[in-house]
Amino acid sequence: MKTAKLAVRQQEALELVKQGRVQYGHEFPNMARRGHTTYPVFLIDGNAAYNQQGRTFASLEERGLLVIRHDLVPREPKPATTRTSRTLTGETTITIPAHDAPVDPGWRTAVELATSTDSAED
Repeated sequence: MKTAKLAVRQQEALELVKQGRVQYGHEFPNMARRGHTTYPVFLIDGNAAYNQQGRTFASLEERGLLVIRHDLVPREPKPATTRTSRTLTGETTITIPAHDAPVDPGWRTAVELATSTDSAED
């Protein structure tokens, strides 16, 4: 259901996705594999989307025009863990429940155009 006309930047973003040049994942996968905190971003030809371009891809995903293929990322079960942090004011214990996590911490996955059935489900 496309009620508004797409902006030029959004049309360009859809064209990049159509060409297969867009991924979603960690810009620096080796840092993620070493345990550093990195956040998944939209990648164009392996580099993070520049300036507000990442927000353009995110808005297209929110509108149902793009699909991030999280199902292609291999996952493994992680057991529940308990962590205790100590500060000057005392100790805090946090329990992280059992969950599935990506096998590779530096994962990247494909971004595809939504098919008519994908956008009809939303």
